[in-house]
Amino acid sequence: MTTKKAAIIQCNMATTALASIRAAKQHKLHTIRLHWGQTRTDDVMDGAADLNLNISSSQEGQLRTCVKNLSQHYDIIGVLPPSGHDYRTLTIALQVAQIAEEHHLPAFSSTALKVCSNRYLTRCALQHAQIPVSNFMLIQYPSALQLAAESIGFPAQLSPIHHELPTLSVNIMSHEELMPAHHHMTHILQNWILTHDYYNDTQAMDPRTKQHLRFSISGDMIYTKCHSEPAVKITVLLSDGKICILAVATITPRGKHTHKRLTKKQLLQAEGLAGAACNALKIQNGIVNCCVQFDKNGVYVTDIIPNEVDRRLAPHIKRTLGLSLDELWLRLYSRSLS
Repeated sequence: MTTKKAAIIQCNMATTALASIRAAKQHKLHTIRLHWGQTRTDDVMDGAADLNLNISSSQEGQLRTCVKNLSQHYDIIGVLPPSGHDYRTLTIALQVAQIAEEHHLPAFSSTALKVCSNRYLTRCALQHAQIPVSNFMLIQYPSALQLAAESIGFPAQLSPIHHELPTLSVNIMSHEELMPAHHHMTHILQNWILTHDYYNDTQAMDPRTKQHLRFSISGDMIYTKCHSEPAVKITVLLSDGKICILAVATITPRGKHTHKRLTKKQLLQAEGLAGAACNALKIQNGIVNCCVQFDKNGVYVTDIIPNEVDRRLAPHIKRTLGLSLDELWLRLYSRSLS
């Protein structure tokens, strides 16, 4: 009986796939590169992997069929997900996680991905696990905005419930700014939807108009000019449920140079909260960015961003773990290397 050759399937984007493929080849693994949609990479990328395939992210069953067929010829030891948190990347990452789980391969939890891609669901899950979060409400109709803002208080932040348009979040300082902010965001989001046909998540859809116009309003002050208390983004590495804090970066609001510096006690508190949030969401493998905010009322989690890898951390990861970022990614999501 012929022994199947060990292989990994690379689902990352072109900018980071090449280094991951090289890392896999150092382990003498067969590399299979998936091109999402009709976009073609350059000749260097095409020649890097042993096998290149085209696949459409809009056809959910295509990846499953592809991996099933490949597993007849190869011993698939890992399906590497894409990094990033825009909606298209999260859509692909969710499919990858589900397939990896079906094949009993290391994966970022598909259940956690569904939750983390939605700000409202993330906060509900954390609140249920008694992880402190800022006050928040779901806005389904414009008529509910005024009442919600009065309940939350000012300043407040109005955001799409998904991570695909993080720059669309608007800080609202008074009642007069509520409706103009809502109209502005609605106009931009409607135009964005028209150009992204893969955006079909019904959780963000207005049930009456069938438009994806649900927002959340929260008491986050993390990016507002008036907020001077510490706010940090904590990069957490999880491997088989074990937690390692990779980095802590200060979040600076627009128009303000610095927050107050964290005390040692606050740093430990923020790191502990980030770890507790990852445990609450049952994340076993992956890299997570957890945003933590301090204010006069205490400390709370404002965001959980899955599979976002800042390549500027590569030197720090090399010093801390002795691994390149691409080698780390390979080990996280490969069976025999994890």
